[in-house]
Amino acid sequence: MGLLGASQWPETRRRDFANDPRNLLTVSGSANSSKSDHGPREWLPVNGAYRCRYAAIYLQVAHHVLPITAADRAAVIELEPSCKTRRP
Repeated sequence: MGLLGASQWPETRRRDFANDPRNLLTVSGSANSSKSDHGPREWLPVNGAYRCRYAAIYLQVAHHVLPITAADRAAVIELEPSCKTRRP
């Protein structure tokens, strides 16, 4: 993500962001490693049932603190129709 992400932030701000409850999901170590700092264009949960939840959390968190790339925005827009059909 380079300059778009938190790499230029001071250590305390990165730690606070990483531990923000809005930004935390319980996942396996391998899922966490594969995600790394990728956005929705490069990474989505393997379990399709969680993709909409991930996209919603990503947008909520990124909207407040990080820029969203055009590619990540497009990936979320592509998910949107399937997310609408999953709503109760």
